[in-house]
Amino acid sequence: MKSRNFKHALWLLIIAILTSSIIQTAFLARKSSAMEPGLGEGYATIYVSPMPINLTSPPYHVGDKFSAEIRITNYSQVAGWQLKLVYDKSLINASSIDDVFIATDHVFPDERNYTSPPVSIGAFNTTHQYIMKVAVTFGAIEYNGSDAGLLEINFTIMAEPAPWETFSCVLWLEPVDTYTFDENIEENDETRIDGYYEIAGPRQSESGPGEGYATIYVFPTTVNLTSPPYRLNDKFSVEVRIHNYSLVAGWQVKLVYNKSLLQVSSVSDVAYPLSAGFLFPDGSYSYVSPSIADFNSTHQYVLMNASVQGAVGYNGTDAGLMVINFTVVSIPRKGETASCVLWLEPVDTYTFDENMEKNDETRIDGYFIIAVQKQDETTFPDAVIIAAAIVSIVAVVLALLLVKKRRKAFKKR
Repeated sequence: MKSRNFKHALWLLIIAILTSSIIQTAFLARKSSAMEPGLGEGYATIYVSPMPINLTSPPYHVGDKFSAEIRITNYSQVAGWQLKLVYDKSLINASSIDDVFIATDHVFPDERNYTSPPVSIGAFNTTHQYIMKVAVTFGAIEYNGSDAGLLEINFTIMAEPAPWETFSCVLWLEPVDTYTFDENIEENDETRIDGYYEIAGPRQSESGPGEGYATIYVFPTTVNLTSPPYRLNDKFSVEVRIHNYSLVAGWQVKLVYNKSLLQVSSVSDVAYPLSAGFLFPDGSYSYVSPSIADFNSTHQYVLMNASVQGAVGYNGTDAGLMVINFTVVSIPRKGETASCVLWLEPVDTYTFDENMEKNDETRIDGYFIIAVQKQDETTFPDAVIIAAAIVSIVAVVLALLLVKKRRKAFKKR
């Protein structure tokens, strides 16, 4: 009987030692995962504001300036950030480092708590230039919040369009060098929303400009997907809609997208949004079947148009033009994000009045983002660790009681 009690005590001690080692391994794994190079535990969305930047010439001319801001929203555990903004230097430029400065409502509110080296401006390639800036907190202080500024930039206009032209470029947050990091200098999960710059001439034609106006936009403006649940070959829909419009007798839309990320499989994936309220009443219009083709070596476009019969101009506040069913054809790696602009190409995206004259348009592009959820390196949830700790404590107590009982029995003997 005494031998059995001793064996019980020995087994309880072994269980206690093993459980303690599990707890220690779990905590060490958690600690090491926070110290070794890897993904940070925070998150953030970095975006350009305003998006888009829509200018008209006149009143804007070469040499005039306008401002853009890079901001951060829905952020957690941010101890530092780095930005690299790329733009077409033939259209806009930051003349000097004096045109780039920390935002007035900076994410790190006390300037005594962070350091920021001088801004860098350089050539990205033969046609584009970049602005690069970094800021890091002292003592690895982390910040959480809903919305704050990072950087403000005063751009100079370098090119002015002819009356019938529109110049545009993406204000691209280059993904490799645009990120936030936590107190351990580990990169957080980011979503990046690029900006868009456009300057348009007054759109005069030989017969005169149209008297109408409209805003053509992609809805939703930002398509934010996560994988999982989204997988390769899954579909999602976007609409091209029209807002605040006057004297519209016809329209044409050319939507450009990155074909390595998205695909429109066939013309059957392009339709009129009848359920959402089409611009023209049923039976009152004619249309050309949509076309899908390569825009360049990396991008594809969908082109579609419609016009009313009898040249009647329509006015309204909001209506649908077309629906596009996209197929996801690429998924990024774990912890990464892939994105592209759903670009309303300005030359072939417009409305016209009953005299077939182009109206004044504002175009608001869409933005597609797909992120892959990261998996934590530590696979020991808090509940498991707590339960293991309780088992370990109970096992040690029972072992000590049995050993004590064994000693008393030995003394009596």
